[in-house]
Amino acid sequence: MKTLSILVLIALFFFACGNPQPKSDDTAATQEETPTTSTESLDLQALTGTYEFDGETAAGTLNIEYAGNNKVVFLLSVGTASGCTGEIDGEATLGEHKTATFSTENCTSLTFTFSEDAVEVAEQGCDFFHGMQCGFSGKYSKKL
Repeated sequence: MKTLSILVLIALFFFACGNPQPKSDDTAATQEETPTTSTESLDLQALTGTYEFDGETAAGTLNIEYAGNNKVVFLLSVGTASGCTGEIDGEATLGEHKTATFSTENCTSLTFTFSEDAVEVAEQGCDFFHGMQCGFSGKYSKKL
């Protein structure tokens, strides 16, 4: 478990150093937008932050930043004490029921379901981005 904690700390260091910063002209556009989806109330600015998953055999970190126009930019990293790792990043589109979805040629779908203090991640067909003994699915709690 100590090794897993060290892996998580190393991952957090790299994520903190590599978080994308909004461009100055993007910031003005973001501030002018009404921070809700079309189907339900969701404070989109409050989505921005770091979320963590700490299971018995795996840990993960999810960084999310609201990018405007009902999009979130994310960086998701996972690892196990046995050395299995994975990482994926991209831009997910916000939809109904407090969800955002992402897909590429090598990832059928990542679905992010937001609650007040957590994000539930559901993965389908994204094995290209992680080892066989780990995955992205799980509940990531917001780090305060």
